[in-house]
Amino acid sequence: MHKLLSTLTLCAISAAAQAAPIFIENHSFEADFAAPGTFPTGNVTGWDVLDPFDVLLPLGDGQDAIGVLNPTTSTFFDPDAAPDGDNVALIYLSDDIGQGPVSLTQELGATLQANTVYTLQVEVGNIASGFGTGPFADTFFDLDGFPGYAVSLYAGGQLLDEDVNTLVIEEGEFLTSTVQVVIGDNHDQLGQHLEIRLTNLNLEDDPEDPGIEVDFDNVRLDAAPIPEPAVAVLFAAGLTLIAGRRRF
Repeated sequence: MHKLLSTLTLCAISAAAQAAPIFIENHSFEADFAAPGTFPTGNVTGWDVLDPFDVLLPLGDGQDAIGVLNPTTSTFFDPDAAPDGDNVALIYLSDDIGQGPVSLTQELGATLQANTVYTLQVEVGNIASGFGTGPFADTFFDLDGFPGYAVSLYAGGQLLDEDVNTLVIEEGEFLTSTVQVVIGDNHDQLGQHLEIRLTNLNLEDDPEDPGIEVDFDNVRLDAAPIPEPAVAVLFAAGLTLIAGRRRF
């Protein structure tokens, strides 16, 4: 039994060691400068905008925007810092609440491979009401409520899997969204480019606090090979033995 458990442990360590990060341009949203407490809008380097209901149009004519936020010294998050680096990405929709989702999306250089486990993790933030700094020091931003989020992994334009609003994120807090996809021997999208989508669902939370903004940070995607069949059988056998011991 001890020998089997040792072998299982080594296999688990080996599988974890083989997980490799996939390159994501501007994964932590540091490429666009934002002074502490400010939020320049207009674009996010490396990321495209998906706006199927034209919520953001005409651009520059209204309060809806995408961009980055540096929460340092502000009261938007507790603590007043991004989960990774200085900046987070923002999708801010105040003019057209309930009129459709808006996403930041990036097609990756990596393609969908067989016999691979993909793990996508993203920090998702529910910004709190508060004051910024600098030119925004005297402006109060009412950001109560939460419009909902989605974190999605695609290949060749086809959805592989997603996390749609499963996290309960308190005001001023970030939590980690995780999407895991297991690809076997065959899949219609093998060889197609992977794509990540980060979405503000733009749902009305409640009429008094409808929710406006979703923030994202530290986007990472790992790929790990599925264990060889013999290893998978060994894992199953080990789990059965462990479960059997727990019953006695």
